[in-house]
Amino acid sequence: MHSHPPSPLGRRLRATLAAAALLTASWPAVAGGPIMICDTGVPLIWPSGGAAIPFNPDLGDLGPVSHEDAVALVASAFAVWEDVPSSTVSFVNAGELPFDVDVTNFAPFLSPAAPDGLSAIIFDDTGEIFDLLFGPNSGILGFAGPEWLDPSNCTILEGVCFLNGPAFTDSTYASDVMVHEFGHYTGLAHTVVNGQIGLGDTSGPTPDNATFGTPDLFSDIVETMYPFYFGPGIGSSTLEADDIAMVSTLYPESSFRSGTGSIQGTILGSNGSQKLNGVNVIARNLDNPFEDAVSAISGDFSIFSNDAFAGLFTINGLTPGAQYAVYIDQILAGGFSTSPAVIPGQEEFHSGVNESNSNQTDPLLSYSAVSPSANSTIQGINIIINAPAPGEPLPLPDDGSLEIALPFPFTICQETYNSVFVNANGNLTFGTPDASPLPSSAGFLGGPPRVAGFWMDLNPEDGGKVVFNRSADVFSVTWDKVPEFANPAASATMTIKLYRTGNRIDVQYGAVTAKAGITGISCGACQAGGSETPSDLSASVAKKSRMSLFRQPAIFEVFGSGHPFDLSAKTALFQATSDYNDAWAGSNNTVASAKPISLPFSSAATPLYTEIAPAGGDVDYFRFQLNVGDRMEAETLRACFDTKIALYSPSGSLVAWDDDGGVGLLSKLSYSATEPGQYSLAVTDFDDPDFGGQGTSGGRYVLSISARFCPPPAPPGPANWLVNGSFESGDLTGWTAGDTDLPFLDWGVTDNQGAGFFSFVEPQDGCFALLNGFDGQGPMESFVYQDVSVPTVAGSLTLEWKDHVQWDLLSYGATQSRSYSVLILDPATLSILRVPFQMTLDVGTIVDTGWVSHSVDVSEFIGQNIRILFHQDIPETFSGPGQFELDDVRLRSE
Repeated sequence: MHSHPPSPLGRRLRATLAAAALLTASWPAVAGGPIMICDTGVPLIWPSGGAAIPFNPDLGDLGPVSHEDAVALVASAFAVWEDVPSSTVSFVNAGELPFDVDVTNFAPFLSPAAPDGLSAIIFDDTGEIFDLLFGPNSGILGFAGPEWLDPSNCTILEGVCFLNGPAFTDSTYASDVMVHEFGHYTGLAHTVVNGQIGLGDTSGPTPDNATFGTPDLFSDIVETMYPFYFGPGIGSSTLEADDIAMVSTLYPESSFRSGTGSIQGTILGSNGSQKLNGVNVIARNLDNPFEDAVSAISGDFSIFSNDAFAGLFTINGLTPGAQYAVYIDQILAGGFSTSPAVIPGQEEFHSGVNESNSNQTDPLLSYSAVSPSANSTIQGINIIINAPAPGEPLPLPDDGSLEIALPFPFTICQETYNSVFVNANGNLTFGTPDASPLPSSAGFLGGPPRVAGFWMDLNPEDGGKVVFNRSADVFSVTWDKVPEFANPAASATMTIKLYRTGNRIDVQYGAVTAKAGITGISCGACQAGGSETPSDLSASVAKKSRMSLFRQPAIFEVFGSGHPFDLSAKTALFQATSDYNDAWAGSNNTVASAKPISLPFSSAATPLYTEIAPAGGDVDYFRFQLNVGDRMEAETLRACFDTKIALYSPSGSLVAWDDDGGVGLLSKLSYSATEPGQYSLAVTDFDDPDFGGQGTSGGRYVLSISARFCPPPAPPGPANWLVNGSFESGDLTGWTAGDTDLPFLDWGVTDNQGAGFFSFVEPQDGCFALLNGFDGQGPMESFVYQDVSVPTVAGSLTLEWKDHVQWDLLSYGATQSRSYSVLILDPATLSILRVPFQMTLDVGTIVDTGWVSHSVDVSEFIGQNIRILFHQDIPETFSGPGQFELDDVRLRSE
């Protein structure tokens, strides 16, 4: 496992993050529960109970902290964790690194190619590494975590930690940061107990500050593994009960179990059955609520939504005989490996026998204390999210969602639901919430099944209200004068009604002054093909005709600045009835019965709906013609199950297959035909080993198949004396390529489906082109060449090629120029005979040349042995990305 590169987080809270990073109090970070799980219930830990965990300190200084003092601080910070009596972890200095790590040589530790036997503690003395990775003044103090693991037993082989030297203005600061980061290094992730109070949270379920009072955060009660840092000495270097409980859970001494108690329960949605992952649960000792408080995140040992750990939380390390109040707490900010969920309701206590989904019988701020015993676990401490009463304003935060139980089962797109998610941004979704404030056609077709009254960025926290009502026959949700987030003067008033009979949906509009958004209904990603287009609904609305999903899985209209919302004071009538199937393909469950199709083929359109149904009793085969030299590309573009595809030759032999080569769990394969005839492609579920239709899941999928002729490389001749000049062999046959250091993307031959750092590659001759990309370790040179003996021919000799150069020397602090040259060398002496082309990119510039054709007369080399060399000189390490593409290289005589 490698540390992941930085990525953006949040719509309104913009930041840059690093794996398991500790940041100043204005920046979020990434991590969670145990820092990683390998399988359900199996956390990633160091072997041998964490005994003698190795670390290798850097050779340099750490900002204002000298090397000697920095190494001593590292040892003392590790000792904080080692001194936990209920844990078996211990640490050993395994020797200093072989060199001083800085911005010129850190790449092998950030993105190692293989285990190197080192668990590096990097001292970024100048801060240049952090500036390069995250930008100047990022606020990131350090990041740490496992670097390599052994998946066979879920143990850590090597760890890594980077520390931002200039941030460490004194030894207390340095110690705080190190203790936090070394928690990640050990396998712990972020937790939320007391620290969030410093961001404006209450000490109990919001808005409760009465049960426990308001603590003084400066009294050293902030948990070490809280993701935000409040300053020197405020908690980080002193472990709290929560930190001790987690390290002891992962690496327990026998005294931990025998001397403490545990509680366990499940967080459930308001329907009492849906298990919710990502909900923070806190247990506070009523007599010592801030020093003796421990937390867990529901589902922090769960991988699948329906496994044994889904929704489950376990809180260990509790004081036997103490009385604990247990409640759920919305995580406000920070990154977690168990993604924090938006609580579909309000924060509340566990209420014992009164626990229910009703505010009437289970008041939010009424608790039933739990008293654990030593060496035992009290189970069944469940919390069922309370459902608000009809007519009450729903407690929807900006971009929030609430799950509401329906008074009757409602069917949309052939699926029946007993609850619905009310999303603040003007829509209902089924199965899962959708907090996105950014409406788009792709999101409308690719998300959950949805009824959009007017999907846009609304903010009920800023005014108006959202309420629901229900009867035996009708369920309704009303957005009443809810303002737009970016323009509070604009608002929307509307009511969505779901009817018990007929799968009917009405959307009644009041005054809507907001302009841009989406209205309509959609079956979502599991049934929409993605090619459905919006239409004008006004004619049907004016006629009061009911618009049905029977013909296609989405009916919608997109409004914007050039097409403002025009349905105010009107009612849109919809019917969610649908009955899509792949009857057009007939019974195509074998190679012999494969459905004939023509290429290119796509099943995105509803008339070509393709599905695996019933699960465990279906597989689909499609037959099409390929000729020698045709390169076929097949891909499942959409599906809500794990697809697997296979290709069979004209004789029925399996010639290629793929499971997860596409996006996520989707499939993709390429194949170059070596014989003409009718090939067959099969689509099934991943759990169907022999493509016989015995999978365990299914549903709609969108299949795309295309083919193009890729002529094989011609033998050398007057048209081209080079071998494989357009790389149509699909590899580097005839060429030699290399780099003098580690690039971001090594030389490789790719087709137009391959992607580099900047853009997709577009071959210029045939089906393939050559690609490389750098911004790796340097200085380095990248080169590709071919030696050729030019025959003695009459006439002229011309060197031709096409290249595409994309370099960025502006965005990442480059200080030296780069160059790209085409050289002709003597292959025996390597002396330069001629430089047909040279290009230099200066510092502070970005270039994208597009594909450029070159032609140079090189007749002086007729009858000689020459080397044609394409060469790139990159004089710095990690100074900005680069991508180079080459195709259609010819040495032509005439």
